[in-house]
Amino acid sequence: MKKAEQFTFIRDTERWLMVVNPDGEISIVTNGEERLYTIKEPIIRVEQSKENPEYVLVYVEDDKYPEKFYQFKFEEDHFLVGDIFYSSPDNDDDFIGSFAGWVFDELYK
Repeated sequence: MKKAEQFTFIRDTERWLMVVNPDGEISIVTNGEERLYTIKEPIIRVEQSKENPEYVLVYVEDDKYPEKFYQFKFEEDHFLVGDIFYSSPDNDDDFIGSFAGWVFDELYK
């Protein structure tokens, strides 16, 4: 990945903005709040699902897991879910762990 990539997702009154930088810093903004995440592994590519655009997948280099990716999902009511998977040889996505579960603007209610 050589330059920053930007993704948006809109559902009803919710507007999500995600910026992925080549250094692994990720900014996600919705509902007037920004959250920052850092991915330490080198990023290979970033894809937003065409069928389900609430999903953004960040693929990384990893010696242990081939096709390892961080999955960001923009849920309803400004809820962000972040999970880590890898694609196994049987073409299933195997769960490794979670790194995010956050309701934006929840601290201010």
